Amino acid sequence: MLDCKPGEALIVNFAFLLHHMPDESVSTINQRDQLLRMVKSMNPKLVTVVEQDVNTNTSPFFPRFIEAYSYYSAVFEGHS
Repeated sequence: MLDCKPGEALIVNFAFLLHHMPDESVSTINQRDQLLRMVKSMNPKLVTVVEQDVNTNTSPFFPRFIEAYSYYSAVFEGHS
């Protein structure tokens, strides 16, 4: 699949990617889980995950709105 040569290490970097993928509360087809299982099957030496500490990926609107409001209020408050 990736044409790795013997002795080479596979490193996977999930920088600001996973929060864009719907979780099981949005769809029964969990794309995030499928992606993580595929990466696991490739046996990487290292996996990095960088994400904001905010839950904007759930199905109900109001909890999503409150999370986004709290997160972005803090972000923009720091810039004033």
